[in-house]
Amino acid sequence: ACASFREASIDEPWTDPKTGATVVRKRQRIQKNVQAVRSFWLDLDVGPNEEGKAQRYPDQSSAINGVVAFLNETGLPVPMFVSSGGGIHCYWPLVDAVQPAQWTACALLLKSLTQAHKLIVDPTRTADSASVLRPVGTHNRKYSSPRPVVLLRDAPAVSFGDFYAQVVAACKGAKAEA
Repeated sequence: ACASFREASIDEPWTDPKTGATVVRKRQRIQKNVQAVRSFWLDLDVGPNEEGKAQRYPDQSSAINGVVAFLNETGLPVPMFVSSGGGIHCYWPLVDAVQPAQWTACALLLKSLTQAHKLIVDPTRTADSASVLRPVGTHNRKYSSPRPVVLLRDAPAVSFGDFYAQVVAACKGAKAEA
């Protein structure tokens, strides 16, 4: 996971949409169990666009070019680039871990900024502190022949305060809001 969690699992009520019965389920990776987060991320999908599905970049080069244009427009620092074995993941590692509320406030602004600049990202990942993205050194097994997850470009850690200020400034310039 991209965050650390308070408990190995927590009990959470869940209502079955078919029967209406409520049961308690053990959940691990949910936002209310997040203890701290130490990076921001983007998930860019690639491949053919299919009707009824979210838009995606045709290939990894196009996705990276989209991020580079986004960085040039916003002035945000260059992130770490990872080939997920399918798409591209971008990470801005943080010097120190931040609390979920601080992280979420900044992540929602980052998400809004990607939308304002029409960067094609998976919007559910950008502001989900409980996200799980494929780690470098593993394999993406969604394909008949598993593909390695590899680091394409490393990036230095940034302070949360500096990154947050840059995101806020970029949002003002783009008239983007969370």
